[in-house]
Amino acid sequence: MRKTAFLFVFLVALSFSAVAVAGTTYLSMATGSPSGVYYPVGRAIGGLITKYLSDVVVNVEVSTASVSNCEAIGKHAVDLALVQNNVATWAYIGRYMFKGRAIKNLRAIATLYPETVQIVTLKGRGISVISDLVGKRVSIGAPGSGTSIDAESILQRCGIKLDSLEVYHLSFSETVRQIENGKIDVGFITAGYPTASIMNLASRSKIELVSIPEDMIKKIHASYPYYVKIVIPKGIYKGLGHDVTTVSCMAMLVVDAALPSELVYNITKSIWGHINEIYTVHEKARYITLDTALDGLSIPLHHGAEKYYSEKGILK
Repeated sequence: MRKTAFLFVFLVALSFSAVAVAGTTYLSMATGSPSGVYYPVGRAIGGLITKYLSDVVVNVEVSTASVSNCEAIGKHAVDLALVQNNVATWAYIGRYMFKGRAIKNLRAIATLYPETVQIVTLKGRGISVISDLVGKRVSIGAPGSGTSIDAESILQRCGIKLDSLEVYHLSFSETVRQIENGKIDVGFITAGYPTASIMNLASRSKIELVSIPEDMIKKIHASYPYYVKIVIPKGIYKGLGHDVTTVSCMAMLVVDAALPSELVYNITKSIWGHINEIYTVHEKARYITLDTALDGLSIPLHHGAEKYYSEKGILK
């Protein structure tokens, strides 16, 4: 939550008065699991803001990602967050898990990179396409995460009922651990690839990524336009010897509408003015460009960000 610390100098003349002569604004940013992409990318973005705005410090927090991050913004518990664009839409309009509690103070700074729905298992488990999940032990993501909503939405459109699975609600790291231990068969992980948790699993075991057939992708997209087809290329993980078709949405950087426009303008400017400095933190960071900053935008921009994009000629 934003806090401002002031150093006061007291002057005595005809009366006693307090004047703020120096100040630092502390902002909190909710990200995700350290084994995903939100945390390293969010930490790098927070570092840019802190580095180039002399009076701002961003504290980056681990969280259960999109759903809980939107809720934290709604409660003014954090100032910035990384979320999926589909979850941001549901939060803003008060749909699905946000029914009856629309989060109207949610605003966008930018879209960042594609987030891919990865369904991971081990070779030899007899699971290669999504229909093979029926009757299996499946992690659909941590409670309150965007991954869990992705899993439920996608399974429903593929004609797979949750009660036809043995469902587990696990984080990324717990998912791969339990796959490796043989406690579950398969898990959903929505994150930019390559994802650290899957890379770690692939370094120790022979993995398989589950494909979603073209006809099912069309059904998913028809109901949820923010999901689009994406191909995970062979070799992106150790031992993955073929391309895998699945769906993707977009990661976004969002902010509390209550933050002052000048502050958000400066935050936006500091990010885009130095974005190349974060390209080494993760492969997906290279997808974060000013040219695509408004692609897949699903909620209103904060006025401060809007001002920046208007000045750059991107928003007209």
